[in-house]
Amino acid sequence: GKAHHHQGPSTLPKLAKCIHFVGKDSGSEAATRGTILHEQIANRLNFSGSPSKAPHAEVEALRGVERLHKLMDDICGVEQTFSLIDENLNELNFGTVDAWGYDNEGEEPVLTIVDFKSGRMASGAGAYTEQLACYALMLMDAEGEQACKVVIIPIDDEETEYHVANFTYEEAANIVLPIFQRLKEGTEEPQENDGCKWCAKREVCPVWVTPAEATLTLVEAMPATLTREWIEASPQNAGIALTAFKKLEAIFEDLSVKDRIKAALESGEKVDGWKLQAKKGAERLDTKAVKARWMELTDEPMGVPLLILLSALRSTNGHN
Repeated sequence: GKAHHHQGPSTLPKLAKCIHFVGKDSGSEAATRGTILHEQIANRLNFSGSPSKAPHAEVEALRGVERLHKLMDDICGVEQTFSLIDENLNELNFGTVDAWGYDNEGEEPVLTIVDFKSGRMASGAGAYTEQLACYALMLMDAEGEQACKVVIIPIDDEETEYHVANFTYEEAANIVLPIFQRLKEGTEEPQENDGCKWCAKREVCPVWVTPAEATLTLVEAMPATLTREWIEASPQNAGIALTAFKKLEAIFEDLSVKDRIKAALESGEKVDGWKLQAKKGAERLDTKAVKARWMELTDEPMGVPLLILLSALRSTNGHN
């Protein structure tokens, strides 16, 4: 796989929002596919004939290579690792650049980095600013340049446009170095943000655990600050309670609670309140048919009790 610091360039957008972020070890299908595609692209660019490790991998790899050659002919490095060094010669970070070289389209050659991305992408290069700035800063240091262009090349289709970010040395340094200074100081409290779902520390983070613990006190026989009466008092209170519940649910997902219970049940162990249940295959709901059937049964709007709708569905599907 690609060589990266455990808190490498790809984590910087999340670290910029919360210095306590720690990335999860990703063994997902999407991550595995991305690794295979990167290897295939590197093999093609290095003229290696290594066979594909997954169906269609060569198709996307060839597309990536083709898109790269359209962008840049002067390719200087492929899957090359660079380091970010501070003024005291300490290594702050390191990461592997997919490809780099010089774009010769203008009057002067421009130092250019290419970052291949597969799967669903965030909209625009802005979502990756800190990551791209880190790559640019590392390469500018290595090459003694004062400007760098970073291009994200989507490889899953030919329609998605390139995402381009341009940095001067000063701009990249002003984006990246303050993050490492904040990490060194370590004085900030955790901050809730959209990166929490990918954080390995979520199950112990007070931003998540504190409101989740409050949810656990919601028992009629043992009322506390968060009570049924308080939730029913206003939509705002209900929203706060639901947010807390979702955080608790996310912690259970991190702990693989359902998988643990299922494994125990499948092994024959008894778990109070739980049992294995056979599920039928999902059926596609024809909403037009439901609405038509609804109109046959009643003139009332769809907001009337669900029993009528359930009756309609059973009758339509031939259930007793």
